[in-house]
Amino acid sequence: MRLPRPRFRHALAGPPDAAYRWPNATVIYSIDGTFNSSELKFINGAMRVFERNTCVRFRRRRPEDVAYVSIDNIEPGCWSDVGRGVERTVVNLQPGCANALTTPVHELMHTLGFYHEHNRLDRDRYVTILYENMLPDECDNFDLVDPGNTTTFNVPYDLGSIMHYRKDAFSKRPSELDTMHARVQWEGELGQRNTLTWYDALLINIMYCGVPVPREPLPIPSRWIPAKAYGRRDRFRYQRVMRTVGAN
Repeated sequence: MRLPRPRFRHALAGPPDAAYRWPNATVIYSIDGTFNSSELKFINGAMRVFERNTCVRFRRRRPEDVAYVSIDNIEPGCWSDVGRGVERTVVNLQPGCANALTTPVHELMHTLGFYHEHNRLDRDRYVTILYENMLPDECDNFDLVDPGNTTTFNVPYDLGSIMHYRKDAFSKRPSELDTMHARVQWEGELGQRNTLTWYDALLINIMYCGVPVPREPLPIPSRWIPAKAYGRRDRFRYQRVMRTVGAN
């Protein structure tokens, strides 16, 4: 992932945010890499994940579109620019990055303007970072975000988020050494499921879809809850979900 620009400073409006948010909740994209039919299926499927669970839509670039995201595979790695740029930004999916939905969904959420979940300022309340088990050159992947350029929108930390690294990310010996341990009750693996969680979708709906920022704290999840776990109305009416999640 490349981090050339900040995530939104405010929730829904304000000049500092406007340049980095996709107008009308519509991501303008161009598929410029040489992808096989299977990879294209997962890339397009990742877009549909957002369209099913949020108001965000994806539209192919037209000749007059200056600001757009180029989905390419010309460079090494799986990474994305964060947020909308003034011209071309990039989601790079080298061979192997688009063999399932997980990575395309993850990288497209960066395109919408989100950093990693485990870079949140409140991260250390929920996970312990085991720097001693990491590859030395990869420790900066666990740096906390700039507090002046980020917000949680009052949405709880989500260990199952599509934006959360796995427990052995950048480990010296992935099969033996973890780089993160949960500090709170959590059922299952950390992060990197193949779709959005309900809180992932809520964040997007707050940022793009007019859903208000929660005034009261929402329950911290103790397990992975997919966005589709609730009905369509509930995706936009989180008050009902507060009661449902709290009962689990």
